[in-house]
Amino acid sequence: YGVLQIMNFISQPATFWRRSLVEQIGSLNEDLQYTMDYEYWLRIGRCHRLHVLPQRLAGFRMHALSKSGTRFEEQFIEELAVCQRYASPVFVQLHRLHNVLIVGVYKQQNQRI
Repeated sequence: YGVLQIMNFISQPATFWRRSLVEQIGSLNEDLQYTMDYEYWLRIGRCHRLHVLPQRLAGFRMHALSKSGTRFEEQFIEELAVCQRYASPVFVQLHRLHNVLIVGVYKQQNQRI
């Protein structure tokens, strides 16, 4: 759960959960534009241990029309705001540092697309 507070490393298409979890913690926060899944993982992590399978179940790709490829700066601003609601100040600062680094990577990647 600690690493999740620093970075959103979960590939949303590769996630599975039971209906009872939705009944317990509710559904996705549709008020968020970019990080409704990340906010959900943090809510789950507060009360349940997350499990990672060793197999790759999904992939992530960037392209010129994707939200994460074109609006990544807004995405990471929203992600930091979500993190601030769930994480301690130390993790928020680590998350902020990670965002600076990943935004730089996205900018370089977009120059190649």
